[in-house]
Amino acid sequence: MDFESIKPKLVRLMAFVVGGAAFLWALWFFGMSDSLTTGMSPVAKHTLEVFVSIGVTALALLGPSAALMKMLMEDWKEIEIQAEKNATRYRTIVENSYDIILEVDEEGKIFFANPAVSQLGYERENLLGKSLKSLIPEKDHETKLPPITTRRIGPRATINFPVTLLTNDDSVLSYEVPSMEFLVDASGLWKESDEVVRIKGSEKTFIGTLFIARTKSDN
Repeated sequence: MDFESIKPKLVRLMAFVVGGAAFLWALWFFGMSDSLTTGMSPVAKHTLEVFVSIGVTALALLGPSAALMKMLMEDWKEIEIQAEKNATRYRTIVENSYDIILEVDEEGKIFFANPAVSQLGYERENLLGKSLKSLIPEKDHETKLPPITTRRIGPRATINFPVTLLTNDDSVLSYEVPSMEFLVDASGLWKESDEVVRIKGSEKTFIGTLFIARTKSDN
């Protein structure tokens, strides 16, 4: 929801408020004021006018306030529906991707894996909680792990980085293909937007790293 999208509705509501207030004030001053204040002392008359002012304002705002709440609720509902559609679409893309997609926390443990990990002989459930380094040959830990567990985003993230991934020791695949070559893209995951993350010294919370591996033959 942005201001421009609700601006026309707000303008109509403001016009309704002004019109409603003007009508109620006219009704008071030209219809009811004289009959109700006849014989009253100046103090009592002033007090009544104060209460009338409050009442007129409240009545003028009551309808638009209810209308505004309804409008906002409808807009938020629309946003929620659209967000759910987007989430479903992205989830479908990830679930059906041939690329291996992992999310790794700040300790290097996998907390999400898509079905494409079957290329390595794994069921996705087998990898949850497992350290990413267990998929990397020990000789490559020092050189390969830092780039693929990066916190960087945008152009500074890891792109097309060659990595060897080990297949599952418990699978038949490992006897025939002990390892496979991939090109990896990796980018930091943060709670805040990229704009905030890029600001030096800003308060931000690191969630982990998005890891996407595709076979070299795909390129």
